[in-house]
Amino acid sequence: MLAFHAVLVFARLGAAVMLLPGLGEVEIPAMLRLALGLGLVFALLPVVAPGLPLMPDQPGPLARLVAVEVVLGLWFGLLTRVLAIALAQAGQVMSLMFG
Repeated sequence: MLAFHAVLVFARLGAAVMLLPGLGEVEIPAMLRLALGLGLVFALLPVVAPGLPLMPDQPGPLARLVAVEVVLGLWFGLLTRVLAIALAQAGQVMSLMFG
C-alpha cells in the first residue's frame, strides 16, 4: 500500500518537476531532477498518505489513477511555467515603457 501511494505522489510530483521553470530546463541533469522528485516523495508521503485513495483491484482504475496524477502534475508544472513567462514578459514591457 505504501509503494502504491509513493507511486501516486511521484507521478504528480515527477510530472510537475519536469515542467517547473528552472528545474525543468535542459541544462539540469535528469538524475538531479529524479533525485529531487524522489526526495519530495519521501518528504511529503507521510503527510499526504492519509488522504490518498486505496489501491484498486483492477488494472483499469489503477491506470486511471496514475494517469490522472500525471496529468495534474503536468498541469501544475505548465501553469507555473506560463506564470514565469508572463512575469518575464511583463518585466520586459515595463522596461520598454520606462526606457
